[in-house]
Amino acid sequence: MMNVCPICGKYHCIHWPEHWVYRRGETYYCSAMCMDVDIVRDMNMLKQVREDRRKRKEAKKMYNKTKKDGTPAKKSGPKPKDGIAQVKVDGALRIETPEADMIEIVETPENTKRVIKRRGDFEISAIRDAELGEFYYDIKYNSIDWRAPDGTEVSIPPRHWKQLHEKLPQILHILGVPDDE
Repeated sequence: MMNVCPICGKYHCIHWPEHWVYRRGETYYCSAMCMDVDIVRDMNMLKQVREDRRKRKEAKKMYNKTKKDGTPAKKSGPKPKDGIAQVKVDGALRIETPEADMIEIVETPENTKRVIKRRGDFEISAIRDAELGEFYYDIKYNSIDWRAPDGTEVSIPPRHWKQLHEKLPQILHILGVPDDE
C-alpha cells in the first residue's frame, strides 16, 4: 500500500498495514517523529479547548448584574409570595407550594369546597398522626376513615365528624372525663 504522510507529505510504501507501527486509527505516518508531531498537535488543541471552556465559565461567573449601590441584583420576573404560587388550571384554583405540592380547591355536588392536595401526579388522601393514627378520605363512599394505632378502624361521613367535633367537649363533660387527661 502506498501512502502520503499527513505531516511531512512524504510518499512511502506500507507493506503490512495491519502491523504498521506508525499508525493512529486509520492514519498512517512515515516515521515515529511525524506521529509524535501529530500527537503533540492534538494534545495542544485539546488543551486550548479546555482553556477556552474554563475562560468562558469564569467570564460567566464574573458577569453579575449589580444595583446602583453595588449590591448584586436578583433575577427579574415575578416572585411567588412566601414560596406559594396560585395557578388557575382548567378553571380550578391551584396553589403550588415549595415542596412541589399542588393544592386544588374543588366544588363538590353539595356546593361545598373541598381541598385536594397533590404531589406530582399523585393525590394525597391520607394523613398520619403519631399519637392518634391515620385518617383517610374515601371519595367513593364520601367517608373519613380513622385507623387507630392499635388497628381499630372507624368510618364516618364528614358531616358526622363535624358534629362530633362540635359535641365532643359536651359529651366528655357529661361522661365526667377530667379536663387534664
